[in-house]
Amino acid sequence: MAKIGLNFGDKLQIADKEYRVVSEGLNVQALLGNLSWRRFEEPIFFTEPDETKQPDRYGNYPEIPTGEVKWNDIAVFSSAQGQTVFVSIADMSQHEIEELGLKLGDEIELTDVVVTYSYLNRGDVYKLFASKVVKKGQGQKPKQEGKKEG
Repeated sequence: MAKIGLNFGDKLQIADKEYRVVSEGLNVQALLGNLSWRRFEEPIFFTEPDETKQPDRYGNYPEIPTGEVKWNDIAVFSSAQGQTVFVSIADMSQHEIEELGLKLGDEIELTDVVVTYSYLNRGDVYKLFASKVVKKGQGQKPKQEGKKEG
């Protein structure tokens, strides 16, 4: 039997969940435009069921944070969107982000940006992930090899 419908992209494992990737069909640079720093939002923690509490009527236990960070959420201003957007940074710790010394309005760049789609009870949810954030113009510096004089 033939499949009928739309293919909304492959799923990508990010931390403990799978997300449907839709960025392959998008020009992410055009979608976001120039980005400027707004603020560090908060770290998002892994959770686990708290079996010391009573489950809800569906048998689900309340979730408690484990203390291990999944990713760090940041707020950036997108010139193309004309508003602040939220990005989850997956491969940098809070300390590494704070070490960048970003101030309000500093231009930034994101590496390995992924746009994901999920459907929740309340409707469509699009989420932005990136592996790293850097000040614009200060991207990954290549490692220089020491020269031997002979």
